[in-house]
Amino acid sequence: MIPSILEVSFINVDDLTGNDDLVSAVRELNAGGVEIPWAWCISAGPTDPLSSDRRTLTIGVNNTVGVLVWSPGRGRQVPQAGANPEWSTYYLAGMYDTSIPPNAEVPPETVYEALAEFLDTRSLPTCIEWQRAVDPA
Repeated sequence: MIPSILEVSFINVDDLTGNDDLVSAVRELNAGGVEIPWAWCISAGPTDPLSSDRRTLTIGVNNTVGVLVWSPGRGRQVPQAGANPEWSTYYLAGMYDTSIPPNAEVPPETVYEALAEFLDTRSLPTCIEWQRAVDPA
């Protein structure tokens, strides 16, 4: 059974309760094997999606790989050590397709570590190095 928190595509950290262990929920979902790549947009700051003060960490899991995309208001960043050379598709909350830029794929353990850091600091995770993401064509 999928925890209800994972059925939401966009999650603001202020909406999480003490009972929501997002890192464990994502880890358990992926450990059970996923048939399609799952993703979520986790944000901090204003809930207005157009606010330049909003910070969003997009995370995803797909069995042996995961994704990280950092969006600090405007622009996007991906891990410097990201593996995917092409654009890929992940599904927000397992339902809605979203494009993931090249170099966003990393090991799932890196996703869990970055997510835990973001939930704690609400800032750019420093457990990895980042680079500017390729703009959509």
